[in-house]
Amino acid sequence: MKFIKVLLIFSIILLLFSCVAKKNLEWGWYHYDRGDACKGGKFFKKAALQGDAEAIYMMAYVQEHGECHTKNLENALTLYTTAASKGYLKAQVKTGEIYYQGDWVKRDYKKAGYWYEKAAEQGDAYSQYVAGYMYVNGQGTKKNYIQGVKWLQLSVE
Repeated sequence: MKFIKVLLIFSIILLLFSCVAKKNLEWGWYHYDRGDACKGGKFFKKAALQGDAEAIYMMAYVQEHGECHTKNLENALTLYTTAASKGYLKAQVKTGEIYYQGDWVKRDYKKAGYWYEKAAEQGDAYSQYVAGYMYVNGQGTKKNYIQGVKWLQLSVE
């Protein structure tokens, strides 16, 4: 019985923590959308520190584009990867793109393929296409026409 009470209290605390993070994210978007990236970024940072994946993604975006602070691409990649690891679709696509293009980091098709496939598994048509293309052409993996055609077909549907 004591364990159940502790579990219930812990669940309530997690729920409240999540609500606070969502509210900070909303305030971040409110200010960001009105052209105040610095004030929005402060709220995104609060939500990010509370574990919100979308807020972490936005912190990466602000770092990448140098909004409010000097550009920091290394930190942006770390934040994009963190948000991607939490299952945030946009971050998975962006992380795949960063590694595929190799503009700010050394091109790494294996890492790109990993993140594109994660996003493809969530139903992102663009990522399904890229994953299929990579399998068919052996980028980051051995050529696998069956897997490639599977992803390409899904991207069309």
